[in-house]
Amino acid sequence: MRLFQTTIVLVVVSISSILVAQDQQPRSRPGWPCVGKPDPSYFTVAEGSGGQVFLFDPSEVSESSALMIGAMKHEETVYRAAGTLAEGVHEFSIPVDSAIESAMFSVSLQCLQVVEIVRPSGDELRANDPGVEYHQFQAGRIVTLPNPTPGAWTVRVAGKGMFFLVLQAKSELTLDRVAFVEPGGRPGHEGLFPIKGAPKRGASQKLEVEMSGAFRNPRFRFVSSAAELIQELPLEPQDDSSGEKSFLGDVTPRARQFRLAVSGEDGRGFPFQRVHAPLFTAEAR
Repeated sequence: MRLFQTTIVLVVVSISSILVAQDQQPRSRPGWPCVGKPDPSYFTVAEGSGGQVFLFDPSEVSESSALMIGAMKHEETVYRAAGTLAEGVHEFSIPVDSAIESAMFSVSLQCLQVVEIVRPSGDELRANDPGVEYHQFQAGRIVTLPNPTPGAWTVRVAGKGMFFLVLQAKSELTLDRVAFVEPGGRPGHEGLFPIKGAPKRGASQKLEVEMSGAFRNPRFRFVSSAAELIQELPLEPQDDSSGEKSFLGDVTPRARQFRLAVSGEDGRGFPFQRVHAPLFTAEAR
């Protein structure tokens, strides 16, 4: 499942980014990319698959592999916010835990002015800091660093327009599976199986989550594309002879679109967060 999701992310990023840059926003057009109007379907597809839209200039496409290669090495989504930003300065606080071996910040903003990544100490991350891989684009930044200091990191962006902020990580603390399930099977193969189709808005359904790694006090919730809380979820740990850490509960989605996030404390007591990148779209009852 993890490999399949990663493949979708890379296809969305590479195809949608190149099409937006080459077909809609040629470099010769004054004011690109601020004056452009990217096709909203790119945003919808990216959100639905857990991908990301980058507005690469044609001259930058050769360096776009940094995003694709980085995503393959950083399979856990720690934080994700997407939408449209009004002009101004915006700050985002992101929990980084001690189980993260390597982190990749990727910021895409249509009319980008400034991106600042601030360590828990308050010091700004610099492109020439030891171990940092820094890629600067006209409408985005991709920054990778090993062994980030645990704590609350701040990403500060200035600009406006279509926006994606994603923190992905290489980590043994993983969110392995998120699925709406229902009883099913044939005699001798009873159990819970993924539902057919989309979840139902306003109807009670069972949600199953599987995780790996050292953590405690997990708390589950649905959040919006913009990472805003929609609702808390009453999931309970399940006995599993295989040793997997699974959680199950009855949930009633309140919103049409949402994604799952889980937070708690890692093995050393630092706050952690993991996010299921693909956005769910619920059907009416």
